[in-house]
Amino acid sequence: EVWPKVPKVGTFLPASLMGLLVGTLLEWTLFRRAIGQGTRVVAETAPIAGAPPKFDWPAIPDDGQTISTMLSFAIQLAAIGAVESVLTLQACNEITDTVPKISDSNQECFAQGLANLICGLFRAMGGDAMIGQSTINIMNGARHRVSSTMSGVFMLLFTLVLSPFINLLPIATLTGVLFIVVIS
Repeated sequence: EVWPKVPKVGTFLPASLMGLLVGTLLEWTLFRRAIGQGTRVVAETAPIAGAPPKFDWPAIPDDGQTISTMLSFAIQLAAIGAVESVLTLQACNEITDTVPKISDSNQECFAQGLANLICGLFRAMGGDAMIGQSTINIMNGARHRVSSTMSGVFMLLFTLVLSPFINLLPIATLTGVLFIVVIS
């Protein structure tokens, strides 16, 4: 609530990013150096280290039972992902006071299916729209679809290039950002 009202800096740096920077600075200067007692950081919980994805054509089994099981799970997960994405789209429309269109839902589901198909070719885990990430985007000023694209690009950048810095983030600081998302 307070950070966006700070002149100049508060208008272009998101409050959640500022919270992460201040929390990390306090962790590594005050808690670990001055007091000698640190809190848990990402590297101590689940370290991040990334490499570019490698293409891998999936091995399709010739067993009818295995294919039947795969199709069953694929249809169930696709339905769950589509419903969650449409609900997230509806929640975002309500938060931003935009008028929803049917074509938005269709476009969202098609793009999600295409992205999940491509993810499978690179041994990546597919997904769907996430209400938490979407809420963070909107809280930080996002109003168009390019914000979710940029979120994905930055996630790739963080994983490939900035993973040593992400490993320094305190879990407590990340938890604080998540609490603000839940409250919003």
